[in-house]
Formats: sequence, C-alpha cells, structure tokens
Amino acid sequence: MRGDPEKEPALQEIIGESPVFQGVLRQALNAAKSDSAVLISGEAGTGKELIARAIHRMSGRHTQGFVKVDCSKAASAQLEAALFGQGRGRIEAARHGTLLLSHVESTTRELQPWLLNALEQKEFGRPGSTSAAIDARLIVTVSDTGQRLEDSWLRESLPPDFDLSIVKIPALRERPTDIPLLAGHFARKWARLMNKPVAVIAPGTMNLLINYSWPANIRELESIIERAVRSSKSADLQLDLPSSAD
Repeated sequence: MRGDPEKEPALQEIIGESPVFQGVLRQALNAAKSDSAVLISGEAGTGKELIARAIHRMSGRHTQGFVKVDCSKAASAQLEAALFGQGRGRIEAARHGTLLLSHVESTTRELQPWLLNALEQKEFGRPGSTSAAIDARLIVTVSDTGQRLEDSWLRESLPPDFDLSIVKIPALRERPTDIPLLAGHFARKWARLMNKPVAVIAPGTMNLLINYSWPANIRELESIIERAVRSSKSADLQLDLPSSAD
C-alpha cells in the first residue's frame, strides 16, 4: 500500500527499522509521488544512490531510464562532454526518465549556473549556449561534509519557494538499532556469495559494532563484514574493527 514505506516494494531492499530511518523512507516515498527535483544529502557511505534509485522506481517514470553522472570524477570539460556529448549524451539518455547528478558539491563554478537552470527551468544545454527543455526528473546528491545544507551554494542560489523535495539521510551512528539488521544482512550476503557457512556474529562482537562511530557509515560496515566472512574458517565471525571501536 502506497504511503506505508514498509509495504512499498521498491523500499524492501533498503534495510532499516529505526524511527529516524523510517522517516527517511517516508520522505523518499513522498518525493516519488511528485515530479519535482529531489535533493538527497548525507555523509559519504549512507546510501544516497540507493534512495535515489528507489525514488525512481516508485515514480511515474519507472519504466524509463535511470542515468547517473558522478560530478566528482571528471574535470569540467569531461563532465560537460559526458552530459552533452556528441550523439547520445547522458542528458538525452535520461529523457522521460531520471537523471541523477551525484556529488554536486564538486561541481565547478562554470557548470553551477547550468545546474541551477536545469533545476529551475528543466532546460538542459551546454553552458553558454541555448538550452532546450527535456522531460527528465532531476535528482542531485550532496555529501555532507559538516556544512549545513542551507548554507550550500545550491540552496543559497535557489529561490526560497522553489519546489524541491529534500531527503536527509542520517549517519549510521544516528541509527544504532539498525546496525544488527545491516550486519546480519551483509553477513548472509557475503556468506552466500562466497559459498561459506551462514555467518554468526556473537553478542559481544555485535555490541562493539553498535558502539563504534562508523565514520564511513554503511559502506565501512559492509567492508568489515565482507573481510570477516572471507577470512573466516567457521560460522563464527571474527571482526577486525578499527582501534577506535574499543
């Protein structure tokens, strides 16, 4: 039933039962119901792209393409070529679907005016050239580096009344009750992929996981579980946690 994140199929693969994370899923569901642009913020490793893909699958554009462009992995000229390149650029490929621009905090000053125009007018074109309207839902993600979202260049540049759905993903340390669920999921996942016995995390070890600060969030948790499953000789997992977890 729509409106209940626990029963929305597109959200079933996203793990988290804590009240704060259920609030995130409700934000994502509400964003999917509209066709407005979406801004997803959160620390690195919190699952911003996972939420973006879920929004696309729950939206009226789910039968069309989902195209991602990482703004942090290309210089200005390379990014421009990827977006507007000869033939079928990434923007054209996202027509009628969803265009995800990740790490927009890394966008160069030359491309920032274009991004704002794309958000406000739904017009896409090379910076400095004539823009053309293309029917695509735009989702942008911002990695939280300590700066308040309201103080970012993006929020400061958009009109106060601009129709922008915002989804703020909490850090893993802010949802500790979800850590056992995530750890168990990753243990089963990697045990299955490596054809190993179903992994078991002892209560004492689980307490260490819950009390660790997880600076790299879910990505770090999965990496530690994967290494433990890979090196394990039995179903009992021995986790190699950083010293700060002690």
